[in-house]
Amino acid sequence: MNSQRDKLKKILLECKKHLDRLKKAHQKIKAHFPLALDTYKELSDDTVAYLDQFLFRFSKLQDTLSQKVFPLLLINLGEEIKRMPFIDRLNRLEELGFLKADEWLELREIRNLLTHEYPLEEQNIIEDLNEIVKRYIKLEDIFNAIYRFCEKKLNESTIIRVACKK
Repeated sequence: MNSQRDKLKKILLECKKHLDRLKKAHQKIKAHFPLALDTYKELSDDTVAYLDQFLFRFSKLQDTLSQKVFPLLLINLGEEIKRMPFIDRLNRLEELGFLKADEWLELREIRNLLTHEYPLEEQNIIEDLNEIVKRYIKLEDIFNAIYRFCEKKLNESTIIRVACKK
């Protein structure tokens, strides 16, 4: 079997785990959103832990998709990506119908803002948290589109046949 295909399958299963945990964390925090400053300050330790889990899994899923899945997917589709800049990879994935490049970059920008904000910037943190929680479904949609495609087009065995439901 194709080693690039095997790598892609393995990494998709890793992404599936991130997504499953992201969704579980979302279930635990969604009642608190949209967040307001007073609500944010009164979050329980358990809720903060689930929020941290949500942000961690969002970041891991987005990073794994951009750094591992996107290149392997394009390679498995016969694309030459060695000298292809990231934005060109996103544009190619958009042409193939997997994502919208501008939406991907917006999600990444929001995520990056959260990782670089300071605790005293509570209002900015709250705004970015509200945005990322509201839009995380877009990340899930991108993963699901790639996952279903790979399950249908690139899979010859049952290794990747895990239900891909919202």
